[in-house]
Amino acid sequence: MTYPLICDAGPGIDRDAAATVCEGFMRVLAEAYPAQEFTRSDSSGNINGAAGQASLLLQITQANRSGTAIRLVWTDSSGQSISGDIAAVSAMDRPVTPSMQLSLFQRALAETPMPE
Repeated sequence: MTYPLICDAGPGIDRDAAATVCEGFMRVLAEAYPAQEFTRSDSSGNINGAAGQASLLLQITQANRSGTAIRLVWTDSSGQSISGDIAAVSAMDRPVTPSMQLSLFQRALAETPMPE
């Protein structure tokens, strides 16, 4: 099954920073579910993908030098959604590193895994 990954950056989120978060998350997602195919798209009003198609919404609520925050919303082909809590990482005295983001993405997937 092909899942669209829909990246949705909240208001005030820098688009380049959000794109970086989305790309990093996509790599972790592909590693976590190697048997699945994920395609990336940006939010364009239809955040649940095509009717009858399962999808994953990556809500980016923070993406800046000092922090990253995301929420995962899986939607199955019947339209049922499973929404996780916001997962975040922040650093007060230094920029958030790629390894910190990697841990965040892995934690978010562990807390809100793909529905079976």
